[in-house]
Amino acid sequence: MKLTFLGTGAATGVPLPFCRCAVCRSARANGGRDVRLRASLLMNDDLLIDLGPDAPGAMLRFGCDLTRVRHILQTHAHADHFDAGHFITCDPAYATVAPPPIDLVCSPETAAALNFKLKLEDEQADLFSPDWRDRCRVTLHLPRHGDTIALGRYAVTAIESMHGENGMIYRIAQGETAVLYATDLDHLTACAWKELRRLPLSATILDCTYGAGINGDGHLNANQVTTIVHRMRQDGILRADASVYATHISHEGNAPHGEMEKQADGYHIAYDGLTIES
Repeated sequence: MKLTFLGTGAATGVPLPFCRCAVCRSARANGGRDVRLRASLLMNDDLLIDLGPDAPGAMLRFGCDLTRVRHILQTHAHADHFDAGHFITCDPAYATVAPPPIDLVCSPETAAALNFKLKLEDEQADLFSPDWRDRCRVTLHLPRHGDTIALGRYAVTAIESMHGENGMIYRIAQGETAVLYATDLDHLTACAWKELRRLPLSATILDCTYGAGINGDGHLNANQVTTIVHRMRQDGILRADASVYATHISHEGNAPHGEMEKQADGYHIAYDGLTIES
């Protein structure tokens, strides 16, 4: 499975437009891995996690083609993870020629929040209308925690994240490979841990919004990421050769990329454009 990090930043990206902290100054001065678009991930060439505001531009930047995407997994509906203006263009009314069929996966509560945003763009849009979905070639899947959905070559399991409007994290399995994408994660509940023990992971991608010691409401910090990774290894959730990366990184309490990589305990720091094979 090929994983491409289209963005690794939190809601504000890095650098923030008006910030002069050391992290933001480094991003402006050095560019490269210190600059972070808002988080999203492409699996192979056909599964996208979070159609955020930066995702289409990032795909062009990194040589990917959004028209090849057939499955979109939405973790939740916050603005840095879902851009209604992008999604609405699947409607042929926007002169879109031959839009691809899309499986859209999210919790029922997230779907309601997405629909509200779509209607702000176009009052005729309606995710819950079969006619509108047919016109846009969208198939809507509304899993609850623990549900597994077959999407082409993938088996996608939704796991509760305790973030946003009943947000989800996802385990995506393809053959013998299983990857966990867990951004905007408040904490792993007992139910989440139980579900994760069902299938060893080849790769794990975890929210690491804040630096060590910062209490990030609804998000993990560096200490919490270390604790989760160590427990995953102890519980046999991670395969011996599993790769672990942190993403959804803010400037708050963090450092430029190189320093974060040195400080990371048991995991690596992802950067925009990073591609790994799992």
